[in-house]
Amino acid sequence: MVVKAEQVREYLETLTEGELAELFYQASSNLIVKEVYENGDFYQEKICLARTIYGGSEGVPDQESTTQLVALPAKSVRNVNWGGSLSQSGNCKQCKVELVSVAKKVVCPVCNTDNHCT
Repeated sequence: MVVKAEQVREYLETLTEGELAELFYQASSNLIVKEVYENGDFYQEKICLARTIYGGSEGVPDQESTTQLVALPAKSVRNVNWGGSLSQSGNCKQCKVELVSVAKKVVCPVCNTDNHCT
């Protein structure tokens, strides 16, 4: 079956923020852009979904901009209906990136560490 890009776009527009994040991470779960071992250190590049909040004038972001990586709910709470809106936020305790999610218990999309948002 061939699906047209327009059909995909129309379907994606019907999803909640949480459903879109879940679908994005499912589709990109095996996509690792790059892995490098250099001088005994391990580096990996991933593609993550992010939300940016900014204010400013004339549509130009100012210094108050914030970018948060979208984190999926932890497996223990995946079956809970969180309402689909990215209303929970926090920082990853391992890699320190800012996170946002539909759930309070989440998994960091960078390091896969379990975290809590509020």
